[in-house]
Amino acid sequence: MTNEELDHWIAEKVMGWHFVSAGAAHPQAAWCIGDDRDDVIARLFYEWEPTVDIAQAIAAATKALENRRIERWFIGHSIDGMPNRGVEVLDGPVITDSRGEMDDAEFLCRALCIAMAGDS
Repeated sequence: MTNEELDHWIAEKVMGWHFVSAGAAHPQAAWCIGDDRDDVIARLFYEWEPTVDIAQAIAAATKALENRRIERWFIGHSIDGMPNRGVEVLDGPVITDSRGEMDDAEFLCRALCIAMAGDS
């Protein structure tokens, strides 16, 4: 899954938003909350990139935690400076990464996707 595809997955499956194309009701494409008659813009389409924006990734992880889709999440570093981060699946394992092959935002989004795979 590309980062763009993952950004879309997070918007839909974690945040509960739906995509609205640019048109008469919305001059720009956006991720929206509500139904088609009463859409409220949650985020303009081009502004939602949780795989590269740590604040957005944390917002998604927090939403998943609040909705009891995951048990917990954490991002930090060990004493030797290596990443120590993970997402714990409800009644399951902890998805961790200590190699640091991707940044924190992308890791958190990919781990959410894996942790919530059964919800899709």
